[in-house]
Amino acid sequence: MIRIGLWVKFWHFCYFSINFLIYMKKLPLFLLTISISLLFNSCGTQQTIALKPDVGVAKKSTLPLSSINLPISINCLAIENNINKQFNGILYNDESFENNNNDNLIIKITKLADFKITGAGDKITFTAPIEIYVKGRLKKDFFSMFDQTVGVDQSKEATFKINLTINSKIGIGSNWDIQTSSEANFQWREKPYLELGLIKIPIASVIESVLNLKAKDLNAQLDQEISKMLKIKPMIEKYWNEFQQAQLINENYKSYLLISPESIAVSKINSNGTSILFYVGIKAGISIVSGEKPIATSLKPLPNLSQNQKFDSSFTLYCKAAINYTQASLLANAAIAEKTFEFNTGKEKVTIHHLEIFNNGDRIGAKINLTAEITKGFFTKKINAELYALGTPYYDKETQQLKINNFDFDVKSKNALVGPAAFLVKNTLKKQIEQQLAYPMKSQMLEMQGVANNAMANANFKYIRLNGKIKHFEPSDILLEEKSLAIQVACEGNLAVSILGF
Repeated sequence: MIRIGLWVKFWHFCYFSINFLIYMKKLPLFLLTISISLLFNSCGTQQTIALKPDVGVAKKSTLPLSSINLPISINCLAIENNINKQFNGILYNDESFENNNNDNLIIKITKLADFKITGAGDKITFTAPIEIYVKGRLKKDFFSMFDQTVGVDQSKEATFKINLTINSKIGIGSNWDIQTSSEANFQWREKPYLELGLIKIPIASVIESVLNLKAKDLNAQLDQEISKMLKIKPMIEKYWNEFQQAQLINENYKSYLLISPESIAVSKINSNGTSILFYVGIKAGISIVSGEKPIATSLKPLPNLSQNQKFDSSFTLYCKAAINYTQASLLANAAIAEKTFEFNTGKEKVTIHHLEIFNNGDRIGAKINLTAEITKGFFTKKINAELYALGTPYYDKETQQLKINNFDFDVKSKNALVGPAAFLVKNTLKKQIEQQLAYPMKSQMLEMQGVANNAMANANFKYIRLNGKIKHFEPSDILLEEKSLAIQVACEGNLAVSILGF
């Protein structure tokens, strides 16, 4: 029966063709030539191979920066012990009456007990118990005005005890040096004087001038010693460099915590009485990467310091849920390969044979191999085509799928679709393909959330311990990477950092 039907169709075709040609004889020769050409063309197969699209300019993906705040605490007792080692015994000794423009005074300042240090705000206060020994002289020329028989100089000595107070304001310069500015204060319980016979000679102003002079020397020494003791730069540089080393956080997933520091700032110094406290804030990109361990070929040098940055404990850790293009192609083919789509009540048919998903810079590309048939009357035109389409990936929060939007044939493919093949541009084929390009990402998202939650506790730094809690996960961007299509996930929370072995 099938063969009889085919023969009937064949004879119908021949009958129609013969009558058509007889009719064509009545037309001019050039019309006959065109008609015959169209007849043969309608029975052939059109081959359409489009050129690959030009690669678009990829969007530069910059990782938003978060703050890592390092709490630095310096024990005042440690400074106190070091200062007391540097300042012992006699602090000042003037053994000549002729010094200081013949002031006729011998002055010796001695440390009586250890300096004590307390702090408040950005200042530390040194309380220095000292003893002042003074010996004053009245020359014989002075006494000869009253008694011509006196021919020797007269002298008197006395000892005074006071607490010398030195207030030092501490800051950190842009080049990481400790900057101190010290001022000395002292207060007499009663003004000192020397009694030489019936004469009381006030010496407070003289001693104060000596103390002020000595205090400047003492201030300079204190500033120098504090700067020597508080070497901030090597300490911060150690943390800065360690942050740049990728830390393994999950062996199974080969996941690494990667911190890319960009800038650094310091808070104002604040003392609670027993410790000098301040924060060092590092602005850094914080991310989780998977695969081979990232190796820092060169470390970013510690930059100069900026001041008065706002410090808080909030941070954002960025991780990626990714699907590589090979896997994306396999899933696309599983959904759509060898499916036939019909249009125009079955007169237009398209069968998708294979799709290949690739990165085209700023958009996702799909290389599509298809065949099509278009029927007009008794004639069927066949088309074999290799075309390219481009689309924009986006994340559908509701379905937790990675999808493609604005999927359309590239301009080079559209230009190649001429003649009967032009119907491919006009129908809804590209929309139907777009609907099939949906990739479930729920499992990858859950996996990344688990990795991010464990990252803070499992990062094995040598000098730093992280203690973070992630409160919110939010897809923030779509990344078109070289080998994969990725959703960048922002993991927001709070981060506390403690220093080990300071």
